[in-house]
Amino acid sequence: MKKGVVGTCSHPSPDYCVSGYSPLQGESLINYFFMSIQTIGLLTSGGDSPGMNACIRAVVRTAITKGLKVKGIRYGYQGIIDDNIVDLQAKDVSNIIQRGGTILKTSRSKEFPTPQGMQTAWDNLKKTILMLLLP
Repeated sequence: MKKGVVGTCSHPSPDYCVSGYSPLQGESLINYFFMSIQTIGLLTSGGDSPGMNACIRAVVRTAITKGLKVKGIRYGYQGIIDDNIVDLQAKDVSNIIQRGGTILKTSRSKEFPTPQGMQTAWDNLKKTILMLLLP
């Protein structure tokens, strides 16, 4: 076991541990995760349900307080293919909790599951410098 700044690394490969960080340390995992991410993408898919806008608002506000940029992907997985990706700020998610559906909208995508659709989606995500996608 390797001792480090954060704690003891229990991973079999010492190179996996960052300054003694262990992926099993709960809150430390969350802090390390947010330290390595700069931009996240937020996507809603499937059928609309109550609470989706509240979740969007919570993710955007939390990310902003952590110093992250948030990109909203409009119209679900089809939005990735169509490059329908917008910046989300705190003002964009104010006064949305009582609204039904999702402010990002949803749609079905027959193109996304295909190899070409996935490649197009990947290219668009790389172009917007997304490091984390929250579906």
